[in-house]
Formats: sequence, C-alpha cells, structure tokens
Amino acid sequence: MWTSNDRETRGQIEMRAKAVLDMVFENDKEHCKDQFFLFRVNEGTDEICPVISITSHSSFIDAFLRVAGHRPWALSTGGVIPVVIKASTKF
Repeated sequence: MWTSNDRETRGQIEMRAKAVLDMVFENDKEHCKDQFFLFRVNEGTDEICPVISITSHSSFIDAFLRVAGHRPWALSTGGVIPVVIKASTKF
C-alpha cells in the first residue's frame, strides 16, 4: 500500500518489473488468438509474434531495462524506447 513517506527500493522496483515480464511471457500463448499481430516471426510460416506496449514512469522503465539486460538508457519525459525481447527456456 502506498504511503507518502515510504518509497520502493531499486530492488523492489526490479522485482515488480521482472514479475511483469514473467507474466507477459507466461500468458502470451493463451491470448494469441485474440490479439492483433503486427508481424510474422518467420516469413512464409504461420508463426506470429504479439506486440505489447508498456507505458510507465521512468523508475519502472529503468528497472524494466535492467532486468531485461538492456544497457542504461536516459529517457526524456514523454520519450519512447522500442525494446524487442525474445523469450527462451533455460534447461
């Protein structure tokens, strides 16, 4: 619960960002049939890739980029950064 005198730590924000990524990649296959797809993964196949947009404040975007392994990026107010993330399973 938010309070005016309590702030999340960098680590807590990163945990939230990772939870968002985990949720997206765990659930994307369940919702693919209902989504609009922008492009095909492999030309000439039926393999499709959903496009997901996340809009947030700079602290969360910074954490999101860190947990995604992206290099540091200074994003100006109202700025946009396109990021492509490919999911893979580690064995």
